[in-house]
Amino acid sequence: MDSNNDVESPEPVPGQETSSREAAEAMWRFVHAEFGLLTSQEMALQLGIADPDDVRRLYSEGRLVAIHRGGRVLYPGFQIDPESRTILPVFHDLLRAAEEAVRHESAMISWLVRPSSSLDGARPVDLLDDPERILAEARTLLNAGS
Repeated sequence: MDSNNDVESPEPVPGQETSSREAAEAMWRFVHAEFGLLTSQEMALQLGIADPDDVRRLYSEGRLVAIHRGGRVLYPGFQIDPESRTILPVFHDLLRAAEEAVRHESAMISWLVRPSSSLDGARPVDLLDDPERILAEARTLLNAGS
């Protein structure tokens, strides 16, 4: 996590009773605060794409991960390389691995933003510059859960 102490961790507070719905809402608020949850139009602007329908097409092709909230499709901002204004290629492979293991993309997003003991406490989202390591870790976890 970055040094912003105003952002809540997606981890529940020990001893605090929360429903799975409340925990999911807390996680989405965390993702939104740290990375942004972008509409198709906002994602198009970030990627330099003129038509937001092209973003929806990329999503339907399995190149972007998204969540569905309040009747809207929202895209976590961590998928974009801000320097090149492109989608990080590892997401296509991550989505394919999740699909093969019959895992929902919201579970993958949750995994990406939580510290992992098998990554020495790092969050997968912070290691996206090492796609081979992240993909191997994802496949290991997905296969273990099958």
